[in-house]
Amino acid sequence: LTIPAIGLIYYFKNYKTITVKNFILANVASAAILLFIFKLLLPSTLKLFGYLEVFFVNSIGNLYQRVQLLPPIFSQDPKHQEFAIPDVAPHLRKAAAP
Repeated sequence: LTIPAIGLIYYFKNYKTITVKNFILANVASAAILLFIFKLLLPSTLKLFGYLEVFFVNSIGNLYQRVQLLPPIFSQDPKHQEFAIPDVAPHLRKAAAP
């Protein structure tokens, strides 16, 4: 309801001579803007959001499931050592210990 009002405010501020023909044209232009928004812009945006949701859920997967894989990788627990990052310089750690 705001867009037709803005269109009519624009019409009355910028056109000094007000005729029935110009008034109808201003209303038609406002209706055309509304049709563009409600028939083209909103459905295509919502369709894009739907495609993005399906992509992120089905292709990338659940982030929670992927984050659950991280603790065994960084764990120092001996039962998770097959997943642990190997120590590349153990001799430096022994030399630095008191």
